Amino acid sequence: MNENDFESFVEILVGLAEIRGRELSKPAIKIFFRAMQHWEIGLFRQVAEHLLRTTDRFPQPSDFENLRSAWLNTTAEAWSRALAFSKTCYAPNGHVERAIGDYVIDTAVRCIGGYAAIASCRTDQLHWLEKRFAERLVELQDVVSTRVALPVVAESFRLTTQTATNGLKPISQVLLPRS
Repeated sequence: MNENDFESFVEILVGLAEIRGRELSKPAIKIFFRAMQHWEIGLFRQVAEHLLRTTDRFPQPSDFENLRSAWLNTTAEAWSRALAFSKTCYAPNGHVERAIGDYVIDTAVRCIGGYAAIASCRTDQLHWLEKRFAERLVELQDVVSTRVALPVVAESFRLTTQTATNGLKPISQVLLPRS
């Protein structure tokens, strides 16, 4: 959304509030708008209508985001894609690593040894790889959306961590030599 969508946004939000028996202050409307600015106004309207039909309370920005996360792959869907893809990129005479193109799935697969590990795994042992994949996928889904939404925080943390580790002295400089 941009400033041109503000009037439509206010109409939707005030309508929701009125139906739910709430009053919104101007600062509350502005902060809600800033929280939802990365949404397209048409999508915001559709999700607002859905929330009106499916909840009994006034929705928060997190309710909108939670609905958006419903479009993420489930672990079963992601594993099915990874398993099928592994069969297309592994050859007994030489492995050529490729990627599905879904950052979360590809990263989770790399964490368990890559598509070659999946393709070469014995069928009776595949469930162990699937379990490890599912664990990595859930971890990644939790952090990727935050990293994308708040790249400034990620960069700040990286710089803080880098500064902290650069300030460490080698152990030989910390320990006193014996006399």
